[in-house]
Amino acid sequence: MAIGTIVATYLRGGDYKRIASFLKITGVPVTGRELGVPEEKMVEALVYAPKTRPGRFTILEDVKIDKKMARDALIKTGVI
Repeated sequence: MAIGTIVATYLRGGDYKRIASFLKITGVPVTGRELGVPEEKMVEALVYAPKTRPGRFTILEDVKIDKKMARDALIKTGVI
């Protein structure tokens, strides 16, 4: 959930660094490594996420997230 919040905030143009910093301070895992999730699984999860709740609008539908965009967002935000 924390990683999704960081990435979604980044995709909306928000202050994802502030959110990540707060989460780190509170001890919440904010990287795939901390969670034991491989990079490719994180990419797949972001691409698949819009399909989990059809009819519910999120930023992931708005930007039409694909593997390249997901990987770029994960790298940019520092979660992988």
